[in-house]
Amino acid sequence: MMDIKIETTVTSDFEYVRLQYLIWRFNGLQSPNKLQAKAGVELANIIDNGNEMPLIINCSNVSSIANYSLEETILRINNTNRVIYFLYSIGIGEELRNLLPCFHTISINSYYKTYFDGENKKSLMKDCIITSKTDNVIDICKKSTDDEIKRIIKILSNCFKNEVNLFRLKSTPILTNGVFNARRIILKPNSFMQTCLLLNEKVSFVLNNSMPKNSRILSVSLRASAFAGVIGQLNKMYVEIVDHMGPKYKMLENSKLSFDEQGFEYIFIGDFLIGGTEMKIANTYAHFKSSIIKDAVFLASLFNPIDYSSDINISTLINERLTVINNEVEYKLNH
Repeated sequence: MMDIKIETTVTSDFEYVRLQYLIWRFNGLQSPNKLQAKAGVELANIIDNGNEMPLIINCSNVSSIANYSLEETILRINNTNRVIYFLYSIGIGEELRNLLPCFHTISINSYYKTYFDGENKKSLMKDCIITSKTDNVIDICKKSTDDEIKRIIKILSNCFKNEVNLFRLKSTPILTNGVFNARRIILKPNSFMQTCLLLNEKVSFVLNNSMPKNSRILSVSLRASAFAGVIGQLNKMYVEIVDHMGPKYKMLENSKLSFDEQGFEYIFIGDFLIGGTEMKIANTYAHFKSSIIKDAVFLASLFNPIDYSSDINISTLINERLTVINNEVEYKLNH
């Protein structure tokens, strides 16, 4: 597996780690929803790493535990005074309760309600926290989710590369003083993994509400394709990646544009939405295949998604506009 240092988030109030991050790091994405032995051992090491603040373990999207994978973890838990929270653990709740009979189960609103508050009534599903302590459970877990959003905003802000003078973007009549380059995320494994896992929560939320039929993931840029590929792996969905369409049309996944496969409802994955050119290209591609793009999910956008006047349901991982994410950003229409 990748030789990268494991990163947990440590604040003055808690230490935080995603269980699916450990699964990805130690077991890859072949079974991204199943905790296996290597990830379990690392979780045990984190529990016993010398930190005394409460440990929040985000179990979102983990639905099963391989036999004996938590033996060492349970041993460490039983020999520590550290407060442990298994947050969003409904997928493995029964298994955790059997392994930790002295822990408490606390009912909470679903993960989607916490992160994407008020976006849809379907977000009012129930989840649970399994914890060794019941005091201030909701407050500290809410702090951890808020902190994760803030960390991703910082990661996105660092994607901006400032230039000395304003210049015109190639794909749209907008002048700017720099560009957001998602390659800066992709080149940093931990930032990439953290961003993808939170992006997947947004995609899961969209899929849950949209319920597309014969669904596939679509992406039309090399940088966004890295995110699309991971989202496809996490959701076991087929991914189509188009390099670009035009005189030098090239499709990365197939050698030719096939009309034999048609009738899909795509979910489009992009990085930064500025003028909407990539989405228009993707829409044209979908029409070639007698298909539609039902939803599009981006990391962030220049304008409010509803301002793009599209039939596609556009969502962004981060609600703040790009000019808020990084206050050095400047965009002007090129009249």
